[in-house]
Amino acid sequence: MADKVRTTLITAVVVVWTLVLAGATTLVLLLVLGDDDDDQVRTSETRERTEPTPTPSPEPTPTDEPVPSEGPTEDFEEDEEEASAFDEELLGSGSSTLDLVLYDWVLEFEEAEGGVVTYSPIGSLNGAEEFLSGDVHFVGLDEPLSEEDIEESQEICGPDGAFHLPTAARPLAVVTNLPGIETVNLSPETLAQIFSGEITTWDDDSIAEHNPDADLPDTPITVVHREELAGDTETMTSYLAAAAPDTWEWDPDAEWPEDIAAETAQGTFGVLEAVEEAEGAISYVDWAVVDPDFTVVALGLEENYVEPSEEAVGLYLSDVPIQSVDGAAEHDLVLNHDYVQLYDDYPLVRITYTAWCTEYPTEEEAELAAAFAEYIHSEEAQELVADFGGTVPIPEELREQAADSLSMISAAD
Repeated sequence: MADKVRTTLITAVVVVWTLVLAGATTLVLLLVLGDDDDDQVRTSETRERTEPTPTPSPEPTPTDEPVPSEGPTEDFEEDEEEASAFDEELLGSGSSTLDLVLYDWVLEFEEAEGGVVTYSPIGSLNGAEEFLSGDVHFVGLDEPLSEEDIEESQEICGPDGAFHLPTAARPLAVVTNLPGIETVNLSPETLAQIFSGEITTWDDDSIAEHNPDADLPDTPITVVHREELAGDTETMTSYLAAAAPDTWEWDPDAEWPEDIAAETAQGTFGVLEAVEEAEGAISYVDWAVVDPDFTVVALGLEENYVEPSEEAVGLYLSDVPIQSVDGAAEHDLVLNHDYVQLYDDYPLVRITYTAWCTEYPTEEEAELAAAFAEYIHSEEAQELVADFGGTVPIPEELREQAADSLSMISAAD
């Protein structure tokens, strides 16, 4: 009996002890799980606050190199100060044609020199007004400043006034829609007769004379010109007035002559579309955008016909003499752009100038203006925009003359 009681007691104790242990384990598990749930809630709340601005994972660092500390160091601040050579901002405005190439030049210059350059393509006339008012440091021009402008510039640019540099050259191409014909040869006189409406079909004897091997169609000629005022139109009419004065009786102008019957289109690509849609059409566009499907006109005389190319335009720029604006300083570089074609030249080109002060108010302004002007007339910068397309590099001899002119820049104080 005693043994039985003892056995029962032992069994009860074991059962109770087992229940105690089980309860403790359960309690611990609940506590642990409860902590995990709280952590999950806190983590979720934190994630909601931090997800909009995630921190990127650090790049792996080689174990044999020290890990750089976060935040700028004193040495870094010194390097950054040294990298920015100029505190002044260089301001320019003017020709929208120049803006096509200035974008790349500004990026490269700012990266290399640290100077800040801002250019506003507001047109040559508006840019000249800002320049002569002293609101900008330089101006982009499709045509040089006048003698009166040069005289006025002496008020802000010192006794020698402003001076020009040829900065960019972009040829125009005369394009036609003549399927099956790659090139049409035309003299300036014949081209003027076409654009003025005197020649009305492509098989005209005046055209055939320059193209003895071409099977010219009797397709009617449709002349297309820019609807709006355009620098391309001014370049085209300037060429016709200079190269074919006996036929082209109108003055150079950014607007096409009203008394010539022709089709119109808005912008360069509008012109291209109009030529593409009308077989026999002819027009003038920036060489950079000419599609191989168009028939390009080769200009010339006496069987020496030349299509637009970097080499042909470069030869023309090298042949054109310097003819500075009356009253300008000796270091003024304006080309006598008379559109006269010699040998393998291609003269139908728009030359864009920049004008600079010989004297700036402060040393900082003079140094920044000279540095940027020297860069954009360097071989490196000129080749950069040639790679971009459509712009022909200024020849070496002109770049050397530009460097000499830029050495004349100084400060008033």
